[in-house]
Amino acid sequence: MCARMSFKHDDYTVAWICALPLEMVLAKEVLDKVHPSLSQPETDHNVYTLGNVAGHNVVVACLPSGVYGTTSAAIVLAHMLSMFPYLRFALMVGVGGGVPSKTADICLGDVVVSMPTATSSGVIQYDHGKTLHNRRLQRTGSLNKPPQYLLTALSQAAVAYSTHNVMKLLLEKRGNQFQIIGDVVKAAAQNKENGKEILTLLLEQRGDEVQITEDVVKAAAAYSSQDVMEFLLEQRGTSFRSQKMWSRLQQGIRIMEKES
Repeated sequence: MCARMSFKHDDYTVAWICALPLEMVLAKEVLDKVHPSLSQPETDHNVYTLGNVAGHNVVVACLPSGVYGTTSAAIVLAHMLSMFPYLRFALMVGVGGGVPSKTADICLGDVVVSMPTATSSGVIQYDHGKTLHNRRLQRTGSLNKPPQYLLTALSQAAVAYSTHNVMKLLLEKRGNQFQIIGDVVKAAAQNKENGKEILTLLLEQRGDEVQITEDVVKAAAAYSSQDVMEFLLEQRGTSFRSQKMWSRLQQGIRIMEKES
């Protein structure tokens, strides 16, 4: 019988932070192997899931239920860095509000990865800026770009996988037990009798308490039309204003969320 491999705190190099319990469930499904838990101080209230993905030892943690935003994410990460001193980087992985535009056909169920441009680090804080008279948003702050080795890995991933291969991999990994979110929304739009219930259930699983209107059910057939996107953002309790949201469409924004 082979001896069971043991791991130390120093062996983990990647941090994975989830905002919602549902995201944590999916994160565990992605792990190739799950490792035994390690000891932690009483002052660290995080609950960690340890494992391995493609040869990388990963630490997964979720924000406290009902406590979201950048402050909560920063506290979770601070404890992770103290507990696992050799972490090289942290990834925020989860659901968000898609921002479709004429140049980017963002649909429910799409995977969006932020990356820097000539004028942006890849993540823009929505509350660091002011709206000008022409409704454009002038940014007053910026965040650091991702490390070079992550950007290199991103380029390799873009070459290695097409959209078809990614979706095939997800379906195989999940054993076909999960429906693609886009299909759920389309089914809701086509089901006049139960459409509201289908969409409400979908959003409740994301931790949102919303009431779905007939207009939203009909608009869902367009895969995240502007009406659907604005409705979702309003119901999630974000502090976005419509004019700020539309100005962001001019800046290449693909997705909005509250923890990065």
